[in-house]
Amino acid sequence: MSLTAIEIQHVLDEIRPAIRGGWIQKVHQPSDRTIVLEVRAPGRTHRLLISCDPNTCRLHLLFHSTRNPESPPPFCQFLRAHLQGGRIDRIEQIPGDRIVTLYLTTKEGPRELVCELTGKTANLLVLDENRGIMRGLNRQRENMGRLYQVPRQQNASATRHSSLRFSSSPESGGYSLSAAIESHFSEKEISGARNSAMDERRRVLKKTLKKEERRIEAWKNDLVKAQKYRDYARYGELIKTNLHAIKKGMDHITVIDYFDASMPDVTIPIDPTRSAQSNMDDYFKKHRKFLAAERELKPRIAQTGQTVAVLRHELTEIEEGTWEQPPSPRSVT
Repeated sequence: MSLTAIEIQHVLDEIRPAIRGGWIQKVHQPSDRTIVLEVRAPGRTHRLLISCDPNTCRLHLLFHSTRNPESPPPFCQFLRAHLQGGRIDRIEQIPGDRIVTLYLTTKEGPRELVCELTGKTANLLVLDENRGIMRGLNRQRENMGRLYQVPRQQNASATRHSSLRFSSSPESGGYSLSAAIESHFSEKEISGARNSAMDERRRVLKKTLKKEERRIEAWKNDLVKAQKYRDYARYGELIKTNLHAIKKGMDHITVIDYFDASMPDVTIPIDPTRSAQSNMDDYFKKHRKFLAAERELKPRIAQTGQTVAVLRHELTEIEEGTWEQPPSPRSVT
């Protein structure tokens, strides 16, 4: 659940003296809907987290590191280009609402960073000196250049009383409210991130399993088709021995199968439109297909079968709730 207007008010009362007058020395975007501002104040650097995630909208100081993508997203690049190096002159909240504005002085002039922490409609917007919209987190291009209009308050959740319990933390440096909010939402986000990762992995596993099982089935069918060419080398050799007996227009030939100890007669189909030599070559060619299928397809089927078994085991772990997400390397931008 996102912060209420009252909770946001309490947070601002706590952090306003710390970051007012500070300089934005770095901007990070650890996730699609979260921005972290590194604010340099006299004697200390604070990190201000602004989350516009519909389920965890909030604003507070941050005390633990975040994972950042290898390259900054476009919105982060925009903030770095236009707000980095700017001074935070003041921070104001619309009374009774979940909208907070950071008033900045940048190298380009006055700017505003509007934090609409309003649940499903949450957004983060950069305004120019005339309060025109320069860019928003929600990428609504039709609003660019328009004068900013404060959205109407959505529902009563904006003004409900706080349900969080706050306690002091040694690492918070006196900012116990921010520390409590960080702890509260980090647990929720870890759980949510794990569930999202698990759902995504389940989707990928099912898609991959379907693909791999289709490949195995296709290879098995190819192997079955190749099986009928098993004796074609023998047919080719028998035709080779009897080339002189094959006349144009014949569609079969009956010869003695000297490969069999009982020396039975065997009838071999012949393409009447082709020469005896061409028929012989075709039998040898198809037998080579059989050998290639045996040589290549059986190992593929066995190896892919092992892969399928591993994927099925992982899918079972997800369904049983024992799946563990592999760790990802930390990237810094």
